[in-house]
Amino acid sequence: MIDALLKQIESHWPNRLSKKITRFEVKIPSIDFSELLSQVNPDYFSVYWKDRDSDYECLGMETAVTHTGKSLETLYPLLDNLQESIRNESSRYRFLGGNRFNENSHNDTTWEPIYAYRYLLPRLEYSRHEGSYYMAIYCQLSNFNTLDEAHSFLKQEYQRLSHYQKTHNDIPLIRSIDKGNKDLLIQTIETAISELQSNSPIQKVVLASKHSLEFEEPTNPLYLASLLLKAKQSVFRYIFKLSNQHFFFGASPESLFSIKNDHFYSESIAGTRARGYTDHQDKDLENDLLQSEKDIIEHRHVHTMITTQLERLTGKIFETKSPTVLKLAKLQHLLFQYSCPIHTAVPISLALKLLHPTPAIVGYPQTESQAWVNQHEQYIDRGLYSGCVGWISPNNCQMTVSIRSMLYKKNFLHVFAGAGIINSSNPEEEYNEIQLKINSLISDLYQNLEARI
Repeated sequence: MIDALLKQIESHWPNRLSKKITRFEVKIPSIDFSELLSQVNPDYFSVYWKDRDSDYECLGMETAVTHTGKSLETLYPLLDNLQESIRNESSRYRFLGGNRFNENSHNDTTWEPIYAYRYLLPRLEYSRHEGSYYMAIYCQLSNFNTLDEAHSFLKQEYQRLSHYQKTHNDIPLIRSIDKGNKDLLIQTIETAISELQSNSPIQKVVLASKHSLEFEEPTNPLYLASLLLKAKQSVFRYIFKLSNQHFFFGASPESLFSIKNDHFYSESIAGTRARGYTDHQDKDLENDLLQSEKDIIEHRHVHTMITTQLERLTGKIFETKSPTVLKLAKLQHLLFQYSCPIHTAVPISLALKLLHPTPAIVGYPQTESQAWVNQHEQYIDRGLYSGCVGWISPNNCQMTVSIRSMLYKKNFLHVFAGAGIINSSNPEEEYNEIQLKINSLISDLYQNLEARI
């Protein structure tokens, strides 16, 4: 494989003075990404992604280039510039990354080093795309003085980064679980309800919480992530290494938007019920969700905001229809999906500005609810949770809401979830909904959590 890559480098060598980073790739036999994850060295790992709606999957080692910043205002032009810079490249040439929910850190050291966004190209990448498997190396040939120097460097990088070893991993024992301050969370929910019952323009806010699991001993974060990713359900799966101590991973059901083959896609998800143990019980829970006035109102806010912004982006008027139900392994939600052809390019930056954060993760209206959350959600720094993660290719992109996510830091696993609050909400029920979402994530790691504490 490396010989085939080196031959490609030889063919590109006459153009080596270009400052661009080139993707050199070869087709390889099929690989099991879950198995590969269990073998890679976390010190060298950089990123993993698996699409929900296609077979695209990739695993990256280290980085060829990284773009970070402390302000979301600098993210928006960056996204458009990144896509424009690779406009003539292969569709498999993709930047991967994401951004925070907002720029406020509340001085929470959990997320240090703190930045607003991070996008990268891996140094070495394995990928699956439209039924074929590839190994690729990204590099800038202008960094080398001679072809022999380029060959030597890439051989060394390949040997170093492709050295995998099967390791024995046990499910780590949990020393303790910090579920946060229940009284404070319920008090904040009550404050939100009082705000919504006043003459405030705010009609909905979303409050988040986290559980922090401390393990008995250090564990392999990629093994933890692989347990979550093995759950059989239709979701986006991702792992981002933020630093040597930080790994952010999740299994999100929600696409913020995607642009694929000259079509714009988006969706709105809100309202939550557990899945039933029997078909009959599952149907009863589905009907309860579809008939719940509280959940219908909550979802309508999301639908209204997204369709309004989509009309600005695409010029299409979207009809109001009844929601369907999205069924995941342990939860079910109300769902609207939207699609329309686009005849002129829609900048990624504009779509992200208009659609994020949605009422499903911050409230409604967007500006007022976000200001309220920033002021009152002082007990938690969301970081990348409820932010946006995804990929950018020359002509397409996928942006995903990073819900159902976790942060591994040193010996702790922080698990995040939230719930939407409206004026008729019941504080205890909203608190229980957050616990339901968090427990559904933890149960993917532990089938019998209490027995391991």
